[in-house]
Formats: sequence, structure tokens, C-alpha cells
Amino acid sequence: MTTHFSLHHSKLSESMRHRPHETCLTALFFLVLFCAASCDDPGAPPTLVPLEAPLQHGHAGDEDVLHASLADVGLQPVELLPDMPFQRVSMILHAETPPGTTALVNFADGTSSVQTVEVTWSSATTHVARLLLDRPALSLTLHPDVPLDELFLELGPEFRGDPLRTVRRLRAIEAAPVDWKGGVVAPPDFVVPRREWGAVDPDRSCGTPHAPDRLTVHHTAGANNDRISSAETVQSIQAFHIDGRGWCDVGYHFLVGRDGRVYQGRRWSDRTGAHVGGQNEDNVGVGFLGNFVEYVPPQNMLDAGARILGWLGDTYGISLNRELVRGHGERAATLCPGAQLLSRLEGVLAAAGGGGAIDPPTTARLVGFVREGSIDNSDGGVDRARVRIEGGREVLTGANGYYVFDSLPLGEVTVHFERSCYRPESGNRTLDTAGETFWFSMPLQRMDDGDEGPVDCADPACAHLTQCEDAEPSDPHGRDTDVPEEPAPSQEESEGTNGTAAEPSQPGEVTGPAASTPTERPFAPREPAGGGDVPFEATSTAGCSASSGAVPAHPSIPMLALVLGLALARRTRSQHATGFGQSPAHCSGPPHRERPARSDPSVRS
Repeated sequence: MTTHFSLHHSKLSESMRHRPHETCLTALFFLVLFCAASCDDPGAPPTLVPLEAPLQHGHAGDEDVLHASLADVGLQPVELLPDMPFQRVSMILHAETPPGTTALVNFADGTSSVQTVEVTWSSATTHVARLLLDRPALSLTLHPDVPLDELFLELGPEFRGDPLRTVRRLRAIEAAPVDWKGGVVAPPDFVVPRREWGAVDPDRSCGTPHAPDRLTVHHTAGANNDRISSAETVQSIQAFHIDGRGWCDVGYHFLVGRDGRVYQGRRWSDRTGAHVGGQNEDNVGVGFLGNFVEYVPPQNMLDAGARILGWLGDTYGISLNRELVRGHGERAATLCPGAQLLSRLEGVLAAAGGGGAIDPPTTARLVGFVREGSIDNSDGGVDRARVRIEGGREVLTGANGYYVFDSLPLGEVTVHFERSCYRPESGNRTLDTAGETFWFSMPLQRMDDGDEGPVDCADPACAHLTQCEDAEPSDPHGRDTDVPEEPAPSQEESEGTNGTAAEPSQPGEVTGPAASTPTERPFAPREPAGGGDVPFEATSTAGCSASSGAVPAHPSIPMLALVLGLALARRTRSQHATGFGQSPAHCSGPPHRERPARSDPSVRS
């Protein structure tokens, strides 16, 4: 609501000079109306503070770029403040519906304009988008119109490709196998071919013939999110490389999925790819799906990587040593492939020394949430719940109720869920596919007086029990002080028709203390790499509150304004009758003389 006031200057000055008390009441009256007009409507959503994207320098082919990854963006604007000009913004967004994002762009020539972000490719929840600018820009702010779960973006120089050549305009998914003739090396049988993961035909031969003599390992720097299948992730990377960077095809020769499978990238490994700027010739690129700056790659992924590296070493006669097999960051200034993957590369090469004869994965992963009352209660994560596989391992849930078991043998498992002052629960889950991630979440109910179960009266969760009424909690959060707080995930688990899904993005894993029975403790899902979550905030309205958030207008303000208005009118009539309006300009009351301080004994009151 906007309220306009119009007062004639000369009349206002006259009133202030001759009727100062009326002036004070008038000022107070208008101040109340101003706050009523300017403070937020209690039913209106708070203004969102922009998230500043944590940009990092990197390389895309031979281009210097900036990139950032954000989790739990929601509807918050995303502010990009790079230290170099840019002309393109390429994005992979995760949202339930295709976003209609706009951007306020500040150009280097001093002008600004609102631009519409173009979505070039979409699957169920993954979308590739871009913003191609006609001149260099210095900063921009993205404004999503649908909640974003995750956002990966890249800022680079002028788009080099044909803007009209997008994956949507290319021919349909490759349907026929490639005719491997003329000495072209076919990928091994354990590699998922392009036609099976849904690659689009690039309508041309990409790269030039070469004779590989070295290998480079990468990470794709996207979200560590098992909810999205590896095949869908590879599709989005192909779209990102073609539509967002203007490349001929996906840049990597092979990609290693979190499902423990290897996916064919470029059609031929004996033609150059696009993965190390200025060093693509005679160099085969293998990309691991995810971001491994902090997150530890799962073992089945490392096994699959060893298998394809072993095959490449055998096929092209490349010795699998750290001189010929390097991480991207050892060939260029970049964090790729992430410290957690790079530190394990030597072990992967040792495993690959047998020529890639590593057996396919034989284990599965089990993850889930423990929540109070209902699985749908996303804010009710039960932390430090003990999740135990009958006859085997056990873990403790994180602050958001999330747990994870890696490398479980296939078959049916019985899982027990326990927490002090909650009723214990159990259930069975069948793990029937090697390399897959299976979800098994469980709601727990608070105990009532007389229920059987573990009780720790020092735990605030037990405060409702009669026997714990006089107990002092050991910690305001009900946790041991040496257990760190973890950010809660915002993305709910969703189980597919095969009963599998995956945990949200997580850049790192934390294992529990060593014990005779190992206790594993998962890192909270969906913490963005390169920094923690940016908190959701609301802007304050100046003059309405001293707090950090906007305060809604109180419903009694209009009534107060009416009362003050009536008092003003009555006061004016009284002043006109008594001549009181001629008093000196003191807003606090009638004229008076200043009283000296009583501390001076020479002055009498």
C-alpha cells in the first residue's frame, strides 16, 4: 500500500509557527500512517535477500571461466559478482518444473537490462539453461520463478557456437550402433553405449584423429545427487556442453556414474575430446559424475573408474602411473577433479593395474531419514537415532535424521531404528541390484508414560515423560557437545517404481569414531561445495523495526490513527477557545521554566 500526502508549504509553516502542539500531534498522526503504509502486510511473503554465488575460477576447454554450485536456493535471487567480464551464463538447474528465470544484467558500458534465461533442455527435474549476451557484463542477479533445489552455473566469454544448434534441434536419440570399422576402437562391453543412455546425434564428426598416450581424470563438478539417475545426468552434461558452451558434443570420452557404471561419452576415444584446454590431442578424458572437492567418491565409483582406466591402458599401451595419468588440476589451474578424488587416484591406478579385470560391483547402498511422527515431516528429523542392520553394522543419524550404509551385500536386510524416548521400530528392505542406492526411511513416535523403550532423562526429547519432569537437559539440542550441528536437507526422498532413489547432494562424508563395532556417521546431505548454506533472510523496512527481519504492520495501527485524528481535532478546538495555541514551541506540554539541578545547594526550587 502506498499513501500519498500533499500539504501546502506556506500553510504548513504557519501552522508550525502558531500552533506547535497541534503540529506535534499532526507529526505523530502522519508517522503512524507512514508505518501503517510502509511496514509489510502480515499476509505477504517476506522480501528475499539475494544469495551471493561463491564463484571459483576454472577452465572450460581453452576458456577461462567462473563457476559456482548452490544448494537449497528456493526462490531466493542469486547475485553474481565476478572479478572479470562475461558474455554467457550457462546453467544446470534442479527443479520440479522448468524454471522461467529472469536476470537483471549490469553491462560494462554502464547500462542495465532485464533478460530472460533460455531453457534449452529439460528432463523430469533437471534443466539446462543459458543466457547469451550481446556485450560484456560485469554482474547480474538471477530471479527464479519456481523453487530451485540446486543450481550449477558457469560464466564465460562470448558464446562460440551456433546459438540455433541445440540438443532439441539435433536429430533424435542415436538408435543404431556405430559401425566400428576402419581401425576405430570400440568401447568395451561393460561401458553403457550412447544409444542406451539417450545421447543425441551431434550430426557431425567431432574432434580429430589422435593416438592417445596419456589420460586425464576429471570430476563434472555438478551435484552429488543420486536422486537423478546417472544416465539422466550424462544427458544433462551433453546438453550443457552443446547448448551452454557451444561444443560439438559432450567433452569427455567416458563418464563414471555413481551407480558404478561407465558411460560412453564421445563416440570414439581415438578422436580428440574437449576436456583440457590446449592439451586434448593424444589425451583421453574420463569424467567422474559429481563434485569431489569435499565429498568422498563411493567405492563402487572408484572401482568402475579403475576398470575403464585399466582398459584404456591396455588398449593404447599407456602405463598406468602418475606421470601419464593425471588429474585435470595437474595439467591446468583448476580444482578439478577435487581433492577427495585426486588423493585416491593412486589407489585407483593400483587397482587398475590388472588390465581392468575388476569385477563389477556386488554391493548396494542403503540410505534414508528417521523423522518424528511421519516420513513427510521434513522438519522433524530425529538426530542421533541408532540405525542398525540386524547381525551387522550400525550408524547414527545426523541432525536432519539422515543415515547411510555403503557397500551392503545384496539380499533382504532387517533394519532396526532406536532413539531415546521414542518407540523403537523395525522393517525389512530388499537390496536386489548391485551398485544401486536404496531408500528406507522410518517415522518414530514419542514414547508415552509406561511405554517400553530406552529413556535418558537428560535428553530434552524425554521432557514430556513424568519420570523426567525434574531432570536437567545435558544440552539444549539433546546432543552430546562433541557432535557437530549439520545443515538440514530440503529435498524429500522420492522412491521410484523400483524402490530406489538417492540421498541429496553432499560434498563430504564424516565417519564416526573407531570402535569394536564400527559406528558410521553420515555427513548431512546437500551442503554446497565451496561454502555452507546461505541462510534465508528477510529485509527490514526502515523505520518499522530494529530487527533484521521485516515486521508486519500491527492490526491496531489504523484504529490508533483514527483516535489520534479525533484527539487532534478536539485539541485544535480547545486551543482556539483558550488561546493556548500561542504558547512557546514545546511538544511536551505548556510553557515552563527550566529547573536547575538539585545537586547545586545554592539554588532553591
